[in-house]
Amino acid sequence: VAHCSARTLAALPAPGEAVVLFIETYVREDMLRLYGFQSVLEREWFRLLMSNVQGVGAKVALAILSTLAPADLANAIALRDIA
Repeated sequence: VAHCSARTLAALPAPGEAVVLFIETYVREDMLRLYGFQSVLEREWFRLLMSNVQGVGAKVALAILSTLAPADLANAIALRDIA
């Protein structure tokens, strides 16, 4: 099972059709989780959020990417939009 952002889930094809997801494997001492993304760019933003933003883990990073497309997230950061 791969955990996905709402944006990725909305882009999935109908059940039974082939899908390509870009996977990030998240390993901690006590768990292993897979996160699936519709683009390499979305996966890169997931990695950046988790590694560079204090207090942002996988769950919060996925929630951010469910709300903002990578381009919108880049814009918000560039404009220092904290809303």
